[in-house]
Amino acid sequence: MNGGPKSGLDLRGVLDRAAQVRVQNALNPLLWLSAVAPPVCFFFAWLAGFEGAVSGLLIAVGILPILATAAAHGYFAVRAPDRLQSETYLLRQQELLILSKGGAAHDPATLALETNPATGDDAESRRRDDA
Repeated sequence: MNGGPKSGLDLRGVLDRAAQVRVQNALNPLLWLSAVAPPVCFFFAWLAGFEGAVSGLLIAVGILPILATAAAHGYFAVRAPDRLQSETYLLRQQELLILSKGGAAHDPATLALETNPATGDDAESRRRDDA
């Protein structure tokens, strides 16, 4: 190997990034199933030559998680939109609501701006770390 640029798919990098998914909502199990089952089923249907009942069953099983995910997303979008939000977001939203109702000295809008929802870091902890 000459140490040049890598060619092809970096599977380890893809799996490492997938393992770092931090958003937890009602669709996560279906999204993971949709990411894993269809490629496996379609691969084995391809090996079977896309002929016969087994191949048809594999294709149907591969499509099912995708359709279920789309249906669940539509259902939650109409009936319970909060279930599509991350658990961290919902907890933070509830905390801000409690602070605003309790007459806290903090302005809820300021608190919302000081928190990074992607990492959960707040401005106060960053100030302490910098000092």
